[in-house]
Amino acid sequence: MKDAQERVKRKRKPGFPIRKVFAMDLETISKLPEGKFTIGTREIKKAVEAGSVKRVIVASNCPDFLIKKFDEDIIIQRFEGDQKGLGTKVGKPFAIAMVGYE
Repeated sequence: MKDAQERVKRKRKPGFPIRKVFAMDLETISKLPEGKFTIGTREIKKAVEAGSVKRVIVASNCPDFLIKKFDEDIIIQRFEGDQKGLGTKVGKPFAIAMVGYE
């Protein structure tokens, strides 16, 4: 047990945070809208290009590089829970980084 802890300590570089802080300023919501939704970054990106998704809700711990993929005129809001909480709210048994709504 002690050897495993020592290996973890050696792998971690000093000065680097373990978790990246969410840097973008987005409106925070706690309740999801009703209606048909799309999950998955690629599917949401295709739907935004097609014009069927106009609102994207991201989890609080969603990486910034995923959010920066959306340059179009859409509404991006942050869900106050993490990816597991967003998946539970949508009714899925797995973590979801973002949800797209019509």
